[in-house]
Amino acid sequence: MYMSPELVATLSVGVTMVIGMFSGFAWMIQRSDRGDDRLEASINARIDKLDSRVDKLDNRIDALTQELTEVKITIARLEGPPPRLALSR
Repeated sequence: MYMSPELVATLSVGVTMVIGMFSGFAWMIQRSDRGDDRLEASINARIDKLDSRVDKLDNRIDALTQELTEVKITIARLEGPPPRLALSR
């Protein structure tokens, strides 16, 4: 089988283009994966910071709830028992 110089050149260009496209796509995928890792690390850091702030807020709410309960008990003791409707003789 005889191959003309035009056919050899066309096949060479085609193979070169296919290899170039494959390596270009591989480069894009690798670059996007690295960018995703950086973005994921940034988001995780922000979420951790937010979690710590929420934990502090939970602790403050728990402390306020405890204090409110103590105030309610103190007020109830000051007021005394509720008056009875029926008088006992």
